[in-house]
Amino acid sequence: MKKILAVVISALLGLSVLIGCSSDTPSGKVEELEGLKGRVVYSIGQGNVPDLVFRWLLKSAGVEYGFSDKAQDGKVSLAYVAEGAEFIGGLAAGKMNYGVISEPAATQSLGKAEGATRMLDIQTLYKNAAKSEKGYPQAALVVKKTFLAEHPGYVAQFAAAFESGAKWAENEPALALAAIKKAGSTTVPALTAEIAKGCNLGFTRAADVKTDLLNFYAALNEVKREGESGVAEMPENEFFAGQISGESETGVSAKVYVPDGAPAIGMAKLIADGYEGAEFHVVPPARIMENFVRNADIAVMPTNAAAIRYAADKSIIMLGVTNFGSLYLIGRE
Repeated sequence: MKKILAVVISALLGLSVLIGCSSDTPSGKVEELEGLKGRVVYSIGQGNVPDLVFRWLLKSAGVEYGFSDKAQDGKVSLAYVAEGAEFIGGLAAGKMNYGVISEPAATQSLGKAEGATRMLDIQTLYKNAAKSEKGYPQAALVVKKTFLAEHPGYVAQFAAAFESGAKWAENEPALALAAIKKAGSTTVPALTAEIAKGCNLGFTRAADVKTDLLNFYAALNEVKREGESGVAEMPENEFFAGQISGESETGVSAKVYVPDGAPAIGMAKLIADGYEGAEFHVVPPARIMENFVRNADIAVMPTNAAAIRYAADKSIIMLGVTNFGSLYLIGRE
């Protein structure tokens, strides 16, 4: 019997991990993308960034893929589920054998499949294929252009505070979890130092990684199909903020929206501190753009979504990249 591979690539912002187990299919550790041939790869939501990154890596490695829920000789079959819980349930039941899912859910999911281990580091594959030192720029801290024009000092202070606190959850996971739950998180039932580290959080000024971002957008465009989340129009220089300067400001009120999961964990320090003037909202990832347009002054969102928004109305500025992804091939032999 051919080994069927189920890969779930989470649409959740931040980080993704390929998790799996095998039942009555041939055993054997997957050591390269070539080993995925003849297997079915499931993603959460077709055309989301992790799905496109995975397709691009397959293409770059010369591994043919097609869209089907049936295994095909000589190629990887890509199919899709509606949400991570659907895959996790299939994994636990032994119906789905491997998968890609985001941190922090990835580490939690390992406990549902005894013997599952990490087999491939997808970040390393991307770094090598794209000749990038950091990996793929998944999510970014952004600000509305009007808010930045009115309060440059406040935005500069906020970005600096975010940068200094981005990895705080690695040392204070319990406090970080309490903070994000208070702000609205519903998808992070537990948080440990290991999970926080796996989120690969940090902050790099957008202007400093402009080339990485443009190369990433071009990679997505190579494999996207009509209606999917590529970047049709490359953003102009003003989109990529460098060091922002301005006088210190007090009395400013800012609405900050962050997707649940890894991005919320990166914002946990500012949430826990009750950062001056900021009103924090942790929302489902699918609703981040809606909330940015209608409500937010500052937000975290996928880097490609930010570029698409800029192309639409030039209303957004990227302050910096908040993580460079965390994808791993995890399987059980």
